[in-house]
Amino acid sequence: MLEFIFTGRALRLSCNVDTDEIVVEPHETATPGLDDVSADDLLGQGIGKVIEYAWWMSNHRGYQDAFQMRLLDLDDRSEATRQFEAAASVVWVRTVTG
Repeated sequence: MLEFIFTGRALRLSCNVDTDEIVVEPHETATPGLDDVSADDLLGQGIGKVIEYAWWMSNHRGYQDAFQMRLLDLDDRSEATRQFEAAASVVWVRTVTG
């Protein structure tokens, strides 16, 4: 499970172990006890940014197994686009360049 903390809210990404689909849920508060991964190369680049766009992504078999977010820094307009894929009951993080 990954959880992104925004001012007063949290966005939780997890994997449905029965379908291997990604589950994205907004929450009012953060989940206590999760590891801090802000130093992670891919995830740390989103710190201080807001969600500009978000996409549900379905694979060729119709499973909603991925989610993508474009994060935007409102001060300098820098972006970080991250894709989250559910596979083998794990959420994988990928960077999107372009």
